[in-house]
Amino acid sequence: MTSKTFSILDSFFLKKPKDARFFMRLIEVTGKQKMKIDLKNNEIIGFTENVEKRSHKPLSTSFKEIEILPDGRILIIEDYYDFYFHGKSNLYCLNRQMEIDWHLDYPIEEYKENSGYVGFTTNGEELYANTFNCIRVNFNEYGQILNRIFTK
Repeated sequence: MTSKTFSILDSFFLKKPKDARFFMRLIEVTGKQKMKIDLKNNEIIGFTENVEKRSHKPLSTSFKEIEILPDGRILIIEDYYDFYFHGKSNLYCLNRQMEIDWHLDYPIEEYKENSGYVGFTTNGEELYANTFNCIRVNFNEYGQILNRIFTK
């Protein structure tokens, strides 16, 4: 999962605390590709090498955390409260064309209200996410859960 495509930074991470001021950030992902993350208007805009505009807005609620992975894909978590998108989870990954690669499955068989993901962390190539009901999952870059543990 490691990549040398970033020309300015290896990883960019945004959290949106409730009291934070909204802002826009323009980052360079490769020498020719640019991306704008606009938390005020809840939109991610990317531009291909041919200056073709691609954008992504939240599927159901609003962006809570965004991280650009070393290979240029974007890991997104939306606010879990009232999130609904065809039975999929609120944690998903976009490819460089701003298309959804995968949604992380819920860690329990039966979805229960308020059991959505509340945050994620990355540690090198290791990816972790936590649910509202205290389950921590370790998952891979393909969105497959490797391990789950109850943490309360």
